[in-house]
Amino acid sequence: IRKAFDNGVTLFDTAEAYGPFECEKILGEAVSSFRDKIVIETKFGWNIDQQTGTRLPGLNSKPEHIKIVVEGMLKRLRTDRIDLLYQ
Repeated sequence: IRKAFDNGVTLFDTAEAYGPFECEKILGEAVSSFRDKIVIETKFGWNIDQQTGTRLPGLNSKPEHIKIVVEGMLKRLRTDRIDLLYQ
């Protein structure tokens, strides 16, 4: 990830479903020293248990679920904002 940034990449894409959660953790750790110089985009909408990472049937875009999902994303990404959030 650092090499990509050093070569001009400034947009990094991930999602809670990748891993689940692991790609957001990896990205958050990797970009912490240059977070303000990049754009992070991530995605939500799956029905993933936020405690265990277990995928549950169907999708979940209920407002209360989105709030919990985004709070988790911010922690995993080690940031105070998500630049682009896709459903």
